[in-house]
Amino acid sequence: MPVNCHLVDGSQAGDTASMTTLDADIARFWDRAAPTYDTAIGHGITTDAEHIVWLGTLAQLLPPTPTRRVLDVGTGTGTLALLLAELGHTVIGVDVAPGMLATARANAIRRSLHITFREGNAADPPVERGEVDAVMSRHLLWTLPDPQRAVQAWRALVPPGAPIVAIDGVWLAHHRRHRRSAHSYPGLGTAVLPLDRVRSPHPAAAVFHNAGLIDVDATPLPALDRLERGLMPHRQRLRTPWRRYLVRGTVPND
Repeated sequence: MPVNCHLVDGSQAGDTASMTTLDADIARFWDRAAPTYDTAIGHGITTDAEHIVWLGTLAQLLPPTPTRRVLDVGTGTGTLALLLAELGHTVIGVDVAPGMLATARANAIRRSLHITFREGNAADPPVERGEVDAVMSRHLLWTLPDPQRAVQAWRALVPPGAPIVAIDGVWLAHHRRHRRSAHSYPGLGTAVLPLDRVRSPHPAAAVFHNAGLIDVDATPLPALDRLERGLMPHRQRLRTPWRRYLVRGTVPND
């Protein structure tokens, strides 16, 4: 789940103090969400059917052979990291919120999976160049004030030919009742989250392209949509218009 990064205005990054304050505020936001985050439909994986579909989706994106060293950016409670480790990959999960990381570590211990978790933000993950050879994220892109900057940082960590994959969603953009997004931080206008209220995956694909990735494509995930929406009570299903997608690209030979 979400890691966030520095607030960037139209011309330059804010001063160090303001960036530190923003990171701290966002960390507190997700720390408060951590204890119950996995109980919400679409957040944690609570059924065998969800587990099977997610595992199959990730196995297609990153086949178990050969195994990879994967950076899970915005790991949150570790949902993606746990699945990747189950597939046999070596995983480093990074998140800005200590509370989310504490839950992720507990989840990994409960599943007897070895995963390295580190505290850090999405635009500057605490990972050395060459330490990983793939980057993935889930429910992260919409949270980033400067997603292109973050993707460029991920690109710099991995070798040419490495995949970068983000799974996110068109969450509330089509619902007329939602004049403002439900996804926002206290005191932070939604205008600074450029992928928060997108109407399609195309803006995320443009971010990947503008960050210098090649072979960029965006793909809906209807099987996950159907499964998760099927778990909702009828009234919730009617008022929840989200649609999942993934966007992926490849690091070019520079």
